[in-house]
Amino acid sequence: MSKSKEIAIENYEPQEQVIIPQSTREELEYNLINRNIRMSYSKLKNLTSPVNFMNALLEPKSKNAGMIEGSLADTLLFEEHKFNDRYKIVTDMPSETSDNQKGYVKDTFNYLKQGLTFDTAKENAFELNYKKGKLSDLEKLDDYILTLYSGKECVSQEMYDKYLAITDNLKNVPEIQDELSQAISFQKKIEFEYLGWKFVSVLDLEADYGFLDAKKTKACDTDEFGRELFKLGYDVQLGLYKLGMQITGMNNNPQAKYLLFDDKFNYNLPSVGEDLMNHSVKKVEFLVSLLNKMVDERAFNASYGYLKSKNTIYKPKYIAGFDYEIFND
Repeated sequence: MSKSKEIAIENYEPQEQVIIPQSTREELEYNLINRNIRMSYSKLKNLTSPVNFMNALLEPKSKNAGMIEGSLADTLLFEEHKFNDRYKIVTDMPSETSDNQKGYVKDTFNYLKQGLTFDTAKENAFELNYKKGKLSDLEKLDDYILTLYSGKECVSQEMYDKYLAITDNLKNVPEIQDELSQAISFQKKIEFEYLGWKFVSVLDLEADYGFLDAKKTKACDTDEFGRELFKLGYDVQLGLYKLGMQITGMNNNPQAKYLLFDDKFNYNLPSVGEDLMNHSVKKVEFLVSLLNKMVDERAFNASYGYLKSKNTIYKPKYIAGFDYEIFND
């Protein structure tokens, strides 16, 4: 054996094996293991089980009507001058009851992302979704598709008029005018690191006292929304907002308020109690610790029992006992 080869063997150090993901699922696991995914409220709230969390991250991201309405209301309320940058009013949209139209729009969009011309993308998408009919019948959706492809959201004239009236009404309420006048910034994006993960959150309104979060909801009553808050995981969102402001140095002890409104012109401005804020921060800490446990133990396929120390079904307190008094004379 040559001297150079002996030296090479002596100095050899085994290299860590590089695993190349072979599927979307493996790529997700790889990125989680390496903490390459930015976490947010919308991701973290799904950690009811590892399976639910993984499925949520693997599902294609799409906005439903409620999400579009909520973001439209936020824009008209806080940053109306940016409406044209984010939205376009279009005349025709895919029918909610037509899977063919929705499939045609989705496939055309995907073909455009692959670099095909608009006409070729439409032709290919039409062949995938229709066995009969004419492509020219779908030209009414051209504006909708091209608007989405440009990065803007599509809204109807009816939706725009509806939420313009709602937000104009809110802006004319003295208490809300006072809140808006206290704003340091609107739609403030904050990025921070917590327990090994990078997080991103967006505050609707930043103020000296902390933050205000606007919610379009049917539950404008304070007590009713308090119950809804836990169902929808808004406590996780509160905790991330508070941690984000603290970690970035924006506010050491932020307070929170909600601006609740519905499409009937009801509104409410409740503040958030300190006990709920503290609970929310603890819940975020607990969920991120669960996330670390799941990732470190590679428990991506585990289910509900994995996240519990005790997995026992007990008799609920609301189940009544037995009335043995009926047997007494």
